[in-house]
Amino acid sequence: MKKIKLRIIPILIAVITVIFVIPAHATGIPRESIPDNTPQAAVDVAESYIKDTLVKVQNGLGYADAKGETNRILFNAFLNNKTGGYSYGLLTIIANNAMFECRDMYLRPTVYAEYEAQMKILLADLITAVENGTMIYKDAKKEAYTRVYKSVDPGYDPSDRFLVDFCYWDVISVDGAMFNRARKVLLDAEIKYQAYQCQICAN
Repeated sequence: MKKIKLRIIPILIAVITVIFVIPAHATGIPRESIPDNTPQAAVDVAESYIKDTLVKVQNGLGYADAKGETNRILFNAFLNNKTGGYSYGLLTIIANNAMFECRDMYLRPTVYAEYEAQMKILLADLITAVENGTMIYKDAKKEAYTRVYKSVDPGYDPSDRFLVDFCYWDVISVDGAMFNRARKVLLDAEIKYQAYQCQICAN
């Protein structure tokens, strides 16, 4: 009995450690919040400065307070030439996007869970195509956005916009969380494809 207890104690310690450590390290900038064509190195720089604030946001800190805190941190880093050559403007866009979406997820976790389940069904073939490498993420995202719009308004036709100036577009009202979850499931598929490619290379 004593031996069993001695075996269980380290396991319990490990489980407790995981429970408390994972939330602290699961606060990186969500990939789905990163603006298109943003260099990964710029994301890494921004993340290094805002990670503590992201923890606060995921624990209830408001967006305005978080934005003010990170803007100050990033501005000071920029003034001291500690941003790896990336501009204050770019880094704040990365930071603000991440905090806005993390704050929204904190406020509406059920909504995000429901949308993610919905996107997995709506975009099932696109997810599979990205996982298999037969479609790149950029193309899949474009098609996904069209499907999201059509799920709200079946009459939506993106071709109607090609010859019309952007300021005249009749934009359908869609919850941004739907696009967030669409990006997430497709990015998850891209990660699976990349992992599979790495496994092939390793073998």
